[in-house]
Amino acid sequence: MSATQAVSSLVAASTIITALAVLGTRYFRSQLWAYVWQSTILAAYTAVVAVLSGHTDLFWAAGVTLFVRGFLVPAILLRVARALPGRREEALIMSTASSLLIGVILVVLAALVVAGLATAAEYPALLAGLSVTLCGLFLTASRPEAFPQLLGLLQIENGLFLVTVGLTPGLPLINELVVLFDLVVLVVVIGVLIRLMTSRLATGNTAVFDRLRG
Repeated sequence: MSATQAVSSLVAASTIITALAVLGTRYFRSQLWAYVWQSTILAAYTAVVAVLSGHTDLFWAAGVTLFVRGFLVPAILLRVARALPGRREEALIMSTASSLLIGVILVVLAALVVAGLATAAEYPALLAGLSVTLCGLFLTASRPEAFPQLLGLLQIENGLFLVTVGLTPGLPLINELVVLFDLVVLVVVIGVLIRLMTSRLATGNTAVFDRLRG
C-alpha cells in the first residue's frame, strides 16, 4: 500500500467515525465537537495531499479550511448552541441507537456503490466522502431540531470537499475560497434564524412551523 492510500484509508475511517458520532448523540456540544474533529481531519488531509501530490495551493486551502471549518464556524455554532433552551435534543423521531444503526447501513451501502466505481487509489476518499454525505443527508432529514439539521448540511459540504481533494487535488484555490465564503454566510444566516426561533418561540424544533401553519 502506498503512502497516499494509507493516509486516505486513515482519513476515511476517521471521518466516517465522526459522522457516525454525530448521529449517535443528542447533545448539541458533542455533535459540534464531532464536527470540529471531522473538519480538522479534513484540513490535515488536505495538507498531506499537498505534500504527496505537489499541489502547493492545497497548503493555503488546508490553512483556510482549518480556520473556517475548524474554528470560525464552530465558534458561531457554539454561540447558537448556548442560546438554545436545553443542552440536548428533546424530541427525536427515532432513538440515537436507531440513527446510529441506519448510519452504519448507509456506510455499507456507500461501500457497495463505490466498489463498482472507484479504483483502489480513489476508493478511500470516495467512500468517506459519500458516507459522510449520506450521513449528513440522513441527519438533516431525521432530526426535528434546527441545530443538528444545520450540522447535517455542514457534513454534506465536508463530504463533497473530501471527494474534491481526494480525486481532483489540482482544482483552483479560488473555488475553495468561494465555497467557504458561502459556508460562513449559510451558518450566520441559519444561526440568526435559530436564535430568533428560541427567543420568540422558546424552542429550536422546526416542527413548530407545522403547528403555526395550522
